[in-house]
Amino acid sequence: IADYQGVSFPLADSLTELSAGANAAAKLINAHGGFGGRKVVIVQCNSQLTPAVATTCAHTVLAAHPIAEFGCELASAGSGLEILAAAHVPSVNCLNNADDYKNPYSFGIVAGSIGQQAALAKWLCTRKAVKVVSNLQVDLPVYHSVIVPAVTAILQKCGKTVSSTFYPLSAVDPTTYINQVVQAKPDFVNFTGIGAQ
Repeated sequence: IADYQGVSFPLADSLTELSAGANAAAKLINAHGGFGGRKVVIVQCNSQLTPAVATTCAHTVLAAHPIAEFGCELASAGSGLEILAAAHVPSVNCLNNADDYKNPYSFGIVAGSIGQQAALAKWLCTRKAVKVVSNLQVDLPVYHSVIVPAVTAILQKCGKTVSSTFYPLSAVDPTTYINQVVQAKPDFVNFTGIGAQ
């Protein structure tokens, strides 16, 4: 079993904590004989939220001859997942886009951004007092191309007014972006914080 998913930037480091948890779990599992006599091996790779690097990470995982891959990484669906699936290696990951949901070798570890965000949007549709929703989201391609459009479509379909503001991962203080959100006079703010924010 191999784990490669994680992201590490100076202001957004999930890789360190995910690796610490994965290594602690592997140590305990291996002390009890592993899974069916097979040891858990952790292969760490920082995808940097980049499909090309996620592809390299997938090849690194395959070199360890895994029976499954675990992790949570936003760029994997369009790159690493395809490679793992072609090798018939199940990927237990965060579900972030349509590929994650449709690929027969992809299994959800959590609802992932698109699952959580869509559920939130559907819940907001039941709130009559909420008329204006502002998204304050991370300035990453998956939020621009998949997550925010999906959430916006759900909210607009039920009559909500939606605005979106994106902040870079390097923004230690998101005040500038929050001020943009406040200008829309929202009844509800959907804020995804990653890293220093």
